[in-house]
Amino acid sequence: MVSRLGQWLSAQQEKRREARDRITENIARRLSQNRIARGRESDDETDRRQAERIVRNPFTRTIFRLGSSWRNSIEAVESTWVEAALEGLVNDLQNLAIIDLLNLIASLSLISTAIGFFSEAGERKKQNHYQAWQVINLAIGSPAESGRKAAIADLFADGVSLAGLDLNKATIQELDISPDCLFLSWHVFHQLCTSKVPMFSERIAFLPLSNFRDAILLDSNFSKANLVESNFENVNLVDNQFQEARLYRSKFQYAVIVASHFQNAHIVEGSLQNARFIGGSLQGANLSETKLERALFIDTDLRGVQGLVKEQLTGENSPLICNTTLPEELAIDPNRDCDRLAEMSLKYFPQQENGEGLATVEEAEKQLQTLRQLARSSEQQN
Repeated sequence: MVSRLGQWLSAQQEKRREARDRITENIARRLSQNRIARGRESDDETDRRQAERIVRNPFTRTIFRLGSSWRNSIEAVESTWVEAALEGLVNDLQNLAIIDLLNLIASLSLISTAIGFFSEAGERKKQNHYQAWQVINLAIGSPAESGRKAAIADLFADGVSLAGLDLNKATIQELDISPDCLFLSWHVFHQLCTSKVPMFSERIAFLPLSNFRDAILLDSNFSKANLVESNFENVNLVDNQFQEARLYRSKFQYAVIVASHFQNAHIVEGSLQNARFIGGSLQGANLSETKLERALFIDTDLRGVQGLVKEQLTGENSPLICNTTLPEELAIDPNRDCDRLAEMSLKYFPQQENGEGLATVEEAEKQLQTLRQLARSSEQQN
């Protein structure tokens, strides 16, 4: 799972790099054409450097795009004789009495259409919900996003229960189903959390018994969501928000959790065996009777954790702790296992028949270094 996450991140970076190069080339070509048209000297290197400066700055890039298209469209409209001809024709038609009658007929038709539209709204919403669930269910087991992010957002915005949601093996980025983010359902606004509607009452996402096994969830927000008895086994979580989420009896065995935040989450009687927490925070979370055997906590904030007792962090198969802030009353060294992380990681996460896991101490050290760098990078971006 860690290797699949790395491959996916590399692919996304390569796509962004290619897109930026295409935009730069296009701007450089237009700069060159503009200088030539004005009789100025131009060379490719100068145009390329200026184009790169424009692309690096989101404001100048937007101004360049909008400026060019706006001028071209205005000049095209002003230079055509069709506009003048049509304006004269409209003035002549407005003097005809029949136009008033046609306007009345058009108004009545519009009212009739509006009545029909609103009367069918309930049935149309049911159909939209059915189609959204079809999108989600037909993609079960596929790593591709396949439109599931927008489908989940539509269902959440309409207050539909998401109980039993199955995102097994899915790769989902920037999914937000927190009470702070409700989305307009129109097709043009399917980019999640770019458009918020005013909230008059708090809406909580309802996802108990959901399945996220083997999924990759990036930069997503499940704050305050009801995820009781959900399955997060072998999941990759990077830069996710689970503040105040209800995770009673949820399973996180062998999960890789990087720079994710669970402040005040309820993980009572949860299963965190062999989970790897790198960065992020569990501050104020409730870990009463939560199983922590063979877990890994590196650079993690565990201050104020409720229900955490010393027995959960000591004894045989105790979790590994390094540079982790712990409740003072536990009196446990926050760097207790720093000098044996790689050695014990090899024991806790051995290589399996499917190739997952660690084969050597060197491989363990390299993976730990990669995960810590990823956590620091995510924290810096936020």
